[in-house]
Amino acid sequence: MPTYAEQKAAFKANGLSKLAAITELPLTFGVEIEAKGNTPAQLERKLHAAGILNITAQGYNHRDNYDGQWKIVTDATVAGGAEVVSPVLSGPEGIAEIIRMADAVKAAGSYADGNCGLHVHFGVRGNSLKVNQRFLALFTRYEQVLDALINADRRGNASNMAVSVVSDRSADSINDKLANIKAAKNLDELHRVMGYNRYQKLNTMAAYSSHGTYEVRMHHGTVDSTEIVQWVTLLSELWRWAISGLGNAQKLKSTKTLKKDVQDFGGRLDWYDSPVYGDFKARIKSMGATPRAARRRPARTVNTADVVTVNGESCPCLDCQINAGTIRVEA
Repeated sequence: MPTYAEQKAAFKANGLSKLAAITELPLTFGVEIEAKGNTPAQLERKLHAAGILNITAQGYNHRDNYDGQWKIVTDATVAGGAEVVSPVLSGPEGIAEIIRMADAVKAAGSYADGNCGLHVHFGVRGNSLKVNQRFLALFTRYEQVLDALINADRRGNASNMAVSVVSDRSADSINDKLANIKAAKNLDELHRVMGYNRYQKLNTMAAYSSHGTYEVRMHHGTVDSTEIVQWVTLLSELWRWAISGLGNAQKLKSTKTLKKDVQDFGGRLDWYDSPVYGDFKARIKSMGATPRAARRRPARTVNTADVVTVNGESCPCLDCQINAGTIRVEA
């Protein structure tokens, strides 16, 4: 995996200077963009005519692509439309590829409505149990804050295609879930805690068994490349937090008000200070709570057994970069 500095340079090299402030993207990722306006065959013809050749219309399937080839498939929830599915992506080049394809899909006349969703997969097979526990605890704890960033018809249990990971969203139920996440002794137990239903906001068991991923299904449909990239990078920050050891389940007790959750969420995540998340800032402020400024964290020792490994190397999370001297944190 490239270093943080190398990823920033890659963003700039791909013409994405606005995104250069984004923190590292620690995992592989992929997107599924549901849209109307074109059938798979129609969309393929339009994209090929526009010079976008690394995409083909296929029958419905769940095959993973590692060769840079996108696919367009049918989806029962998007009548008369299509689902555009990325190959396995990584780093700034993967973000640039999402922007290129989403902009082309939008230019071809595809659009998203209330029947559409945006799904994001993250490759998690290289993660330790602790890292996955931390991410699931973070997601469970802050689901209602993430809900507030998406359209109302995808919040809570409003959509049967993306129901809450804690059905009643009560503080007691959230704390029970967090305790069970912490107590899981292996991945099978952890996935059972999260549930068997693949139509949850966070699909763990089914996505892991089929693709080695966790799938975040909660976002409303969109073909806007900026919105898609913001969501992917926001979720990547949650993963970075989990990898850095900052999402221990026992420390993530639920609060009873959205305002307190928003303040805590904004104060903990570095992304809030990044200009790329301007739209998210506006949405958070519209909830009636202004998050605290992101807290500066001192350098700390990271247990490499707890971090993602890629080709045998530990992931270059922000803390690792600080300890290696690549990044200097000012007081």
